[in-house]
Amino acid sequence: MNTTINSVPNLRLGYQSYSRVLVIGNFSNLAYRQAAENKTCTEMNAKTTSDCVPSAGVLFPGEPVNAQSLREAVETVGADAVLVVGATGTGSTQLWVPQTTRTTGSASVFGNTVTGQATTRTYGGYNVAKPWAGFEVVLYSVARDQQAWYANASAGGNAFSSWNDLIDAASDKSVARLVEDGILRSRE
Repeated sequence: MNTTINSVPNLRLGYQSYSRVLVIGNFSNLAYRQAAENKTCTEMNAKTTSDCVPSAGVLFPGEPVNAQSLREAVETVGADAVLVVGATGTGSTQLWVPQTTRTTGSASVFGNTVTGQATTRTYGGYNVAKPWAGFEVVLYSVARDQQAWYANASAGGNAFSSWNDLIDAASDKSVARLVEDGILRSRE
């Protein structure tokens, strides 16, 4: 998996750490929303001193998020920050695996009779799809009602990668960068 991330903290807010973060997976696909929220929280709870809460437990996925429902969710969980993870673009790169043929054989001679056998195998002749996705990750300070951190991540997989693998990779990089940028405190 090839994953990159670029980020910038909002220096006007100064460096502050957050103790309880509500994570919102901004995906129309429920499975991807849950994957983003759960993976981000798993990483955040394991690697930082912050407590992470997936939004699916307090914001019903079937309803649009508005200012009132978000404010209520933040109050319910006692969050001092909201992290929003969403896709900015997705696709796949198609690679053609050319068809090749290999024939192996053997022959035996017995007197004036020759017998033999040959085996022919064909490989390739198909497309391989390698998925990729771009992500936007934004951390909002609840106390300041402003963006505290902004990042763009991109993840590219191999032919065996799933969309969840791309979400997992972006979540891993995002949490690591939040620590690196001094936004969240490392457990170590």
